Amino acid sequence: MTFKEHLKDIGSHSVIYFAGWVISFGIRLSLLPVFTRYLNRAEYGTVSLLDSAIELFRILCALGFGEALVRFYHARQDAAYKRSVMATGAGIMLIATVFFGLIIFPFSRSLTALILGTGGQTFLFQLALGTVLMNILRSVSDTYLTANKRSLNYIAISTSYAIFQGAINLYLVVFRREGVTGMLTGNLISASIYGSCLFGYVVYKNGISLKKELAVPMLKFGAPLVPSLWAAAAMHNMDRFFIRHYRGLEEVGLYSLAYQFPFMLNTLFLTSFNRIWNASSIYEIARSPDAPRQYGRVCTYYMMMLTVAMFSISILSDTVIRLFAAPSYFDAYRYLPIIALGIWGYSLHTFVKPGVLLTKKTYLLTINFTLAFICNLVLNFLLVPKWGAMGAAWASVLTYFAFSLGGFFIYRICYPISLEWMRLLKMLSLAIALFICRQAIHTPDAKSALFVEIAFLMIFPALLLVVLNPAEKKQIKKWYLAVFKAQ
Repeated sequence: MTFKEHLKDIGSHSVIYFAGWVISFGIRLSLLPVFTRYLNRAEYGTVSLLDSAIELFRILCALGFGEALVRFYHARQDAAYKRSVMATGAGIMLIATVFFGLIIFPFSRSLTALILGTGGQTFLFQLALGTVLMNILRSVSDTYLTANKRSLNYIAISTSYAIFQGAINLYLVVFRREGVTGMLTGNLISASIYGSCLFGYVVYKNGISLKKELAVPMLKFGAPLVPSLWAAAAMHNMDRFFIRHYRGLEEVGLYSLAYQFPFMLNTLFLTSFNRIWNASSIYEIARSPDAPRQYGRVCTYYMMMLTVAMFSISILSDTVIRLFAAPSYFDAYRYLPIIALGIWGYSLHTFVKPGVLLTKKTYLLTINFTLAFICNLVLNFLLVPKWGAMGAAWASVLTYFAFSLGGFFIYRICYPISLEWMRLLKMLSLAIALFICRQAIHTPDAKSALFVEIAFLMIFPALLLVVLNPAEKKQIKKWYLAVFKAQ
């Protein structure tokens, strides 16, 4: 495939995933004003802390098998081999889920005290643990669908899951008034039904087995990813535990709400993109003679779209929080632009790591993730006691940029990627400068503030044209004229 064909393939599937995620996130966002009125800031902080902690257990139980399944699934093209890979993956995931569940469950009381403090309720942790174990089984079907580029099937399932989960949570939290317990119970019911059904579908299509000749190399590929994925999750979530310790659950609730919007927007873009990028495009582009340069070009185009998205959510931070949250959460807008900056830096890592996956030198990921986790730990220890959630936000910014830049230099050992650093720097500098200009403009009321924000949102994409080269500007003009003539 040529570079344009790769872009078309990535773009077409990414658009489908993006549209599906828009629907799913739209459902969740529509429920957020309701849940923030029925869950106070401390309760919202409790849910966030449990989600953060349980993510660490999910990574441990999953054994890095999502990445291993994709890598080995594309190693050969014959259908019988692909079925064997999925069957072995399903077998290992089932054993791992049962095994780790039996090991972790007896320590629920101690783990609850560690996560929520001595007054934490043990059954809340148990509900969250059950949910994550069922989601691990569901992840096998997610990998199966994305590896086969069945984007429409994947999105249909994800959308129905969001609707089903939202309806149950709404009933339990609002109508039954069960608060945090209702939220976690609804999550467990949804995960159990979808996880068991979708896992059964994969077994029906591929069977279930434990072939040693596949299981051993897959474990060797996936196991080194566990420390790096664990460090990544800790890097994202450890700040909540520092905030709880130094400032309390209420500030955790505010920070978690602010974090949710840029993180959700990034997930909307990155997950949609990665469903095709990590599942197949990395390996297809690798066959091209100019693959390192193609990776860099894809990075520039993706980061340009992400820059517009993160700039938009930052400019509208106050409006967004007021629109989707109860009045007691309005102060959360202060953290949102800083978190958005950090997530921009984190997203770069997607484009510096292809060589690690191609060469199977996953130990390099472990090195970089571990260094970033240590950096994050030190920064939170230094900044959170004095500045609380604001310190945590800046710790994330510094950590994420160090993480992506460190990965770029560390991974070059096995496979150099040619990123277009000057263009990336230009678009980021332009976004920051324009955001600072907006902050310097005083607006007397909400109506005038919204007018100014909309003006900045219209100006920024036009200014980004300075980042494009003549050929790209010519192509955009061609697309624009085609659309204009069609109308």
